[in-house]
This record gives sequence, C-alpha cells and structure tokens, in this order.
Amino acid sequence: MAAKRKKGVGAPRSSSITAPRAEIGQRVDYGGVAIVNPPSTVVQRLLPGRGTRAQPVTMDIRGFVPTRPSSVVTAWINGELAKMARRDPFLAETLKSRRQPCWFDTVAHLVADIVFDEIQYERRDGAAWQLPEETLALRRGDCEDRATLLASALIAAGVSPYNVRVALGSLVVSPQGKGRSKRLTHAWVVYRAERGGWAALEPVAAGSSKHARVSFLYEPDYVFNGDHQWAVSALANPRMRRRWNELDPTFHGEVHRSIVSDAATRAGVPEAIRTRISRTFTTLFGNVIDEPDLARYDPRHHFDSSLMAPTWAHVLGWLRAFYQKPLTDTEGLRGACWAAHAIADFYAHSTYAHFVEKELAATIPYNPQSGKPALKYDYANDQEFKDAALSYYPRWFDPTGVDRLGSWKGRPISGRYGLPGDKQQGLIERHFVNDAPADAFPTPKARFFVGSLPHHDEIAVDEGGGDHKNKIYKTGARYAAQYRLRYALAVLHIERALKEHPAL
Repeated sequence: MAAKRKKGVGAPRSSSITAPRAEIGQRVDYGGVAIVNPPSTVVQRLLPGRGTRAQPVTMDIRGFVPTRPSSVVTAWINGELAKMARRDPFLAETLKSRRQPCWFDTVAHLVADIVFDEIQYERRDGAAWQLPEETLALRRGDCEDRATLLASALIAAGVSPYNVRVALGSLVVSPQGKGRSKRLTHAWVVYRAERGGWAALEPVAAGSSKHARVSFLYEPDYVFNGDHQWAVSALANPRMRRRWNELDPTFHGEVHRSIVSDAATRAGVPEAIRTRISRTFTTLFGNVIDEPDLARYDPRHHFDSSLMAPTWAHVLGWLRAFYQKPLTDTEGLRGACWAAHAIADFYAHSTYAHFVEKELAATIPYNPQSGKPALKYDYANDQEFKDAALSYYPRWFDPTGVDRLGSWKGRPISGRYGLPGDKQQGLIERHFVNDAPADAFPTPKARFFVGSLPHHDEIAVDEGGGDHKNKIYKTGARYAAQYRLRYALAVLHIERALKEHPAL
C-alpha cells in the first residue's frame, strides 16, 4: 500500500475464491501492528473525460469503507436482513434486538451471505476500484469491490467499525494433490467475532465445493477501515510455515468439513446456519483444520486411546448445550461442531465400523445412550487383526504372558495417541501435539491397557486416499471400502444428532 506497494497490488488478481473461513489460525495480528500515515495509496479509477480506461489515482484508502456508511448501503443491507428475518422465522428472534445473544455474530455471517447472493464475482485485471455504492449499483465486482462493500455493509448493519477490517495482501492457493501453488493478490474482510478471534468473511456460500481439494493461506500486508490503515506483521517464523506446508492433516480438515456439511444439509439445517458451521473450520499455514484440532490436545475429545465413555460424555454434553440454546447462538453452534468432530473421530479412529460391517453387514450408527448395537469385538478370532503386526507402547506395556487380542474383547478400541516418546508417532503428533494429560490415564491398570493398544496410524481410517501406515486394511480396495462405510456412519449419526434441536 503506501508508496512502496508493488505494481498490481492496487488491482488484486483472484479467482472467485474460497469456501467460508473460520477464525484465523494463522498467527497474524489483524488488529494492525503499525498505523500507516498518510493512509493513501494509488488505485485504479475511472475519471470523467478520460475515456473508458482506468487511471491511477492517489486516494485515501479509508474512503472505501467509511465509518459512517452511506444511506444507500444502509437502506440496502437493512432491507435484505429484514427479508431474511421474514423468510426464516428462527432468525427473527435474534435479529430483533442487539441485546439478543449472538446478534453481532449472526448479523456478520448473514451479511457475508447476502453479498455473495447479490453481488456477482467478476475478475477484472487492472480494472477500476469501485466505491460500495457503485458495486451495489452494478451488482458485480472484483474481490476488492466485494470486500469494501461487505465491510461497509457490516458497519451499516450495526457491527462496530472497530471490529471490521479489509485486508489486502496475497492468497496462496495449493492443490492437495499434484500441482503447483499459485500466489494471487487478494482483498478480503476480517471481523472480530464475539469470542474475540478474527474471522475471515469471504463472500462465498456455504455449499461451495468448487475448491474442496484446494487449501488456502492468507498473507495480509495491510488492513484498513474508515479510521486507519495498518501494516500487518506476520508473527509466525517462515521456516515453521514451510514445515506446516509439508504436512497433510486431510481428515482433520476437508473430510471433517465434508462430513459436517453433508450431515447439516440432510438434517435440514437452514443455509444461514450451515454457512456459520462451515466457518468453524480454519486455514492454518495452508491446511484446513477444525477448531478441536487447534485446541490443547486431549484424547477425550477425539476418541483416542480407547477413552470411549469419557468422550461420549463430552459429546452428549456439547449436544445438550446445543439443544438448550437458540439455533443462532454462537456457543450452542460451537458445541454442536465440537460434538460433530468427535462423532466423526469415533467412526474414523475406533474399530466400531470394522465389527458392525462383519457382524451385521449394515450401516447402523452407534447409540451411546442405549449402548446398541452390542457387538462382540472378538479380535482374537478376527483374521485381519491376527495377521497385523501391531505395535505397542513399551513404557507402559509388557507383553509377557498377556493375551493381548483377548484383553480387548468386547469393547471397541482406538489407537494410542499423544504418548511421550512413542516410536510410532507421526510427524504431526511428534512436533505439534501436546502429550495427553496425565489424568486421562489415572491408574497403572489404565496405562497398561493403553500401552497395549496399536498406534492410531495403524488402525484408523482418516482419509479417502489410503494410508500406507494402516496395518489392518492392506489393500487400496479394502481401505476405500472402510472409508466409505465410516464416512456414511458419521454423516448419519451427526444428521440424527442435529435433528434433535427443537428448532429442527
């Protein structure tokens, strides 16, 4: 921005962009590190009498997001919100007063959806920046046009200007398979949510799947609103960022998001709420990650290390909090998302799907209240488990004289994870996962049992493309069949759980 801004940044280049982002996981201070003074930059504008080609003009960038939005933008966005309240009665209660719980969060996400629905994305290399009223009149615009309109509309709808920024910088787009990454100049909006974290609000609908196999990394240079322009300094070590880009926590991100999206759609969750659910996922150093994977690690949140009963207790508690609150409540939705993440982990990490397929040949989700269906879990007579060379954790387990497979009989197990010094640890676990809390395994007997378990990577089915570390499903076809079964079970279970909300 200012005088040193590189050529082309004044007219960002971008595709129609990403699925909605969640609270920013990247360690960037979106509040701004240093005020840029004067807050002026060269932008492309159409000038009267200068033909139809955009001309470079030095402008105060704050004018694109005025602290007091125009009456045109204000009338438009308030009218659109009123339409949504009439169309979706569940929104009316939340929108009627700022004193309602989660009013600000609900409005912020609805405004982003309205901009997507009403303003067509149009890539215009080197084209003129548009003022919010011009974008509204044209009903189309480039990324910076839609960003400045979105920011203005947020403020016009009642969100404090203090909580709104337009970010200018780069977007690194990386395929999750083969292909080269691309760096695109881009503009987007960040909003300080009620929980305190900055959330990226891209004007894209909840059901967008165009970029399902692409990851995104935001790299802001500047942020601005109607009061200031700030320089932004990334606090993350660049070397650490490269290390993260070498990782592939696929199930932690895109598969989880796909499961939750499918379940929410099938449960009849209104689109406005599906959009907010999709924004509980974030992009961290180029990888899509769900919020529970950003929190301090606890195996009782992920059905790891065979902690089935404690994890189901957490799941049912999160769901009760969801059911007791309005559908628009931020904490209620957060509880639903944590529950959905854990439910997906139950089917991905545990042996439930393996045995329900073999014993019942059916897609029947587990009922944690009734404990049904009751399965035999006879590992000693299961050929795939007998043939697998499964590891154990020697610090806690001595295999001498122990019928290891027999000791697991009658219960679903999941792999050990987050144990200090485990030789089977993967790269993510070794470098980025904190050790499991000591109170998760409070007695020598509990530690002995957990030490006997195979490692998570040896039995879990976390992603669709196969996993060479898995020792149970040794062929691609067998692994793929398990993946499909576990995905279907997770979607069906989460769908049923969401439908229990009184508003659905």
